[in-house]
Order: sequence, then C-alpha cells, then structure tokens
Amino acid sequence: MVLPHSTHLALRPLTLVVLLLGASAASGVPVEIGLNFTAARGSGPADVMGAVGEEHVVHFINDQFKVFLKTDGTEVQAQSSSQFWQRAGVASSGSFDPRVVYDPFIQRWYAVETDNSFSPDSRYLFAVSDSADPTASWTGFTIDGDSTDTTWVDFPRLGFNGDAVYLAANIFGNVSDEPEFSNVVVLPKPDLLSPTPTIANRTEFQNIPFDQVSFSPQLTADLDDTGGTAYMVSRSGVPGVVQLPTVEDPAGSPSLGRTGAAGFLLVDPVAGGSPTDAEQPGTSLPLDVGSLGADDGFTSNLVLQNGSLWGVRMVNNFDGTTTAQWLQFDPDAQSVIQSGAIAEPGLNLIYPSIAVNEFDQVVIGFTGVSEDEFASAYAVVGETLNGVTAFGELVLLKAGESEYEVVDGIGRNRWGDYSTTVVDPENTRVFWTFQEWAEFSDGWGTQITQLIVVPEPTTALLLATGLAGLAVRGRGLH
Repeated sequence: MVLPHSTHLALRPLTLVVLLLGASAASGVPVEIGLNFTAARGSGPADVMGAVGEEHVVHFINDQFKVFLKTDGTEVQAQSSSQFWQRAGVASSGSFDPRVVYDPFIQRWYAVETDNSFSPDSRYLFAVSDSADPTASWTGFTIDGDSTDTTWVDFPRLGFNGDAVYLAANIFGNVSDEPEFSNVVVLPKPDLLSPTPTIANRTEFQNIPFDQVSFSPQLTADLDDTGGTAYMVSRSGVPGVVQLPTVEDPAGSPSLGRTGAAGFLLVDPVAGGSPTDAEQPGTSLPLDVGSLGADDGFTSNLVLQNGSLWGVRMVNNFDGTTTAQWLQFDPDAQSVIQSGAIAEPGLNLIYPSIAVNEFDQVVIGFTGVSEDEFASAYAVVGETLNGVTAFGELVLLKAGESEYEVVDGIGRNRWGDYSTTVVDPENTRVFWTFQEWAEFSDGWGTQITQLIVVPEPTTALLLATGLAGLAVRGRGLH
C-alpha cells in the first residue's frame, strides 16, 4: 500500500529520558510519511535488513532477497537467498543472518551471510554488486571463518569506510556450541572495484579472544567517507561499559587497535543490566531479546556522520521493560558526547536501528510490544540543536494484529536479531526504516517505511514572519 506524503501518522505520547549533563529536552520534529508498505511475510526469525540506493530499495531477510523501485514501491525482483548466492557465483548450504548495505560513494551494494552453521565448513558468503543496479549482476565469494575448522561463524556484520569493506562475526565452538572468539575481515575497496573483483588481498583476524575484542563487535557505515581508522563497538558484559576497538591502516597493513582494556569506556548504564524478554498480549511467551549477543549490546550498524559515531542498543529500563539507548561518541577522543533513552512506561522497544544525516537529524526504528499491544513497527525522529539531540513523539508505522510464538530448540520465542534504518543517498532528509510486526498468528510481516523530515524554520524566517516569540528553545512551529 502506498500512502501519500500528507497521510496522517499515528502518534503515541512518548516519555523521553535524555541523559546529557542532567538536562531534559523534548522536540516536536515535523515528519511526513512517504511509502509505507508490507514487503515480506513469514514465520521464524526474519532478521530484518535493507538498504536504499539511487533508484532501488533492497530488502534482504532470512531466505528472501527482494528489490523494489524507490519511486512507488513496485517489486521488481524476488529471489530466495540460495538463488541470490547462486546468481552471484557461489553455492550456499543453508545461509542465514543476512546483511546488506549501499555505499553511495562508489555506488555499489555489499551483502553478507554466514553458511554451514555447526560445521567445520562454516564460512562467510560475501558479494559486491557490479553496478548501482541491485537487480543486475553481483560477484560473490566465500571466506573461511576459521582455518582450524574447530569453530563456526555466526551473526555476521557488515560495514565500510573510504578504504575498505569490513566483516565481523561471532565464533562458536563446534563441540561446545558456546561463544569463544570474535572475527574481523578487511576487504580493500580497490580490489572490489576492479574489472574482475577480488578478495585475494583481504586481511583476516581469526579467533580473536574476548579479552582483546569483546563479543559481537558491530561495524560502522561511514557516511563521512573517511579513510584510515575504521570503528567498531561491542558489549563488555558489564553494565555501563562498552568497547570501541578499531581497525588501523586498512589500506596498508591492517591491524586491530584499542584492543583489550585500552578500548573500554564508560557510558550511562540507564537502569543497569541486560534487557528483559518482551511481554506480549495473550498467553504466548515473551519475545526473546537476548540471543546472539544482543543482550546489552548493539545489533545494528553504527553510523559515522560529521566526525561523530552514533549507535543504539537495547538496555533494561527503570520500569523493567526493554528500551532503546542511543549514544553519540567522539571516536577519536574515545568519549561519549551525549546519550539518551527512548522510553515509554510499559512498552518494550526492541531491536532498534539508527540513521543520522548530515544535519544531525536522527531516526531510530524498532519493534514496540507490551502486555497490551501486539508487536508493532515504530520509529522516532530527533533533531540536534546546539549540540543537544531531542526526540519527538513515537510514530506508529504498522500496528501488530496477533500473538507471536515460534519457539526454538532451547525454548526461546525468537523474534529476530536486528532491524535496519538508513538515510536516502539522494535526499538526506529522507530516511527509510525496515521493521517487523506481528501480522497473523505466529507470523510476521516486514514493513518498509519512508520518513521525510521537514526542516525546522530558521530564526531568520521566524523573525521575518513575526513568529519568533512563539519558538521555544529552538523548536519550530508544527
């Protein structure tokens, strides 16, 4: 379904906790909706992933790869994951946990999944598009996750900067089936752009101990297009502490930087501790939020914008629900610039993702679910004024309609591991968020929503219209 730009959004009152030098703030950021449509349906973890280019929207979830036109949402390509990899020139044996990003600086798409879980043959599947058209050809590769064949690769991540594309993963023991190491791969960009793309010059950091790079390092989409140092962030297992490891000299002789204690820094712990599983209406089990390193960690890409690193993670809120904590880091000084928690009493906000544009406008998307509300797709929009980011009301993108319970072999009611929110490369005041909602009994739908952030009236405009006295703390008229 395509909605016009003037469509009224369902707004839910929001209690916002902003943790910046003890200050509180609120913002009524004006936002309009563009496309808003259900893109896929299924049961079992979707792992909602997407990216946006100049003309296309790519939606990559477990066992589904779809492409839509950005103008009207028309579906122009639909494949299974195995078909996607086969067309890229590699065979899959049961790939999972998809990631896809669009690099606007070289107009290429990158995609990754892991393959052959619980197996010595476990590996990454990686592909780069051969043009800006994701429906055309891709070139695919396989990368062994462990040359010793004693572990398997899980929960891949994907990032880029001006020099390279980066992969990361969690490494589990084949025998123990317990998390044992982290893994990072560096793929030089010039190699991927050559007439015959290659990964022959890649650098692999295999079986990195957790005391060097913590579990589940998340990678960065560098929208400043800088070269040199590439940034990661990971959980530490200690409330109020995260790690900011790096990859140094990616275009020369790559090495890991800020490993171990050198990379840890303090952040606001909010209520302190890992998020709790999210209650839903009816008798179904709560939705799992702690699988695969999501507990007290980051599940979606970081964003480097205007020299700042932005991320969002799930944490335990003061009322016992799970909420979304956003953080803005100075990655070079290794310090927190500001942070806050998007919270509403009784509502769990799970699997958040963040996007930031060049004006430091911020969109965070997530699933919202409570004892009174089925799992629904939500977003919230923030504006940064004088260095302080404040968010408006919660925007309901698609209301959930059913209970959801699909229990895995160890008793978890898995919802998925992440969502995605990105900036449109053609118009950076346009954001896209890819979220999940409970559409039918034990089944989900994925919702792709275009959010257009309307610029705030400037002080000059307010003075010219005689309305400056009505603006409060830099907020515009809505």
